[in-house]
Amino acid sequence: WPSACSCSAGADGFIKVWTRFLECRLVVELTRLRTVNSVVRCIDWDYDVGRILFGTASAEIFEIGAGDGENLHKGALLEGHGGDELWGLAVNPVKDEFCTCGDDAFLRVWNILTHTTEMTVTLEMPARCCCFSPDGKQLAIGFGCPKKLSNRQFDGKWVVLDTEDYQVSHEARDSNKWITDIKYSPNGELIAMG
Repeated sequence: WPSACSCSAGADGFIKVWTRFLECRLVVELTRLRTVNSVVRCIDWDYDVGRILFGTASAEIFEIGAGDGENLHKGALLEGHGGDELWGLAVNPVKDEFCTCGDDAFLRVWNILTHTTEMTVTLEMPARCCCFSPDGKQLAIGFGCPKKLSNRQFDGKWVVLDTEDYQVSHEARDSNKWITDIKYSPNGELIAMG
């Protein structure tokens, strides 16, 4: 690539490679890369190796080829949480994994040994806390947020997910205030929240 070329990206969900005469040589649509959020927050181009590195508003970092726009890895190089804050953190008592949740309305399950995301689950609203059952077969999540972010936000709602497929096995709303902590009893028969 000649050093007179440049690349651009923004909130439109596209990365574009330009010649010095402002001719567009390549357009990469970020939804094709399966980004959680296609808004690009930062971008850098390594001319020598022909790679573009970019970070999204959902705290994902990708690396693509500058010649063809193909993802150079199976997915994101790094993943994290977007939104205002990360709130929930729980360690699985029987597997080498932990989960996180927060204002971005995503549950991420991480492998402790490889430091990679094993599963990303879209939640219906911001979450404040999470907890694995003692046998690791269930995951309880408490919802809510001090700011009303959507009409689908029901503070005080909580769900239990089956950790085999992360589908909802139980849901309830026992409060009108957001849930800040949730725990299983040692025998796994009760769930307490505050």
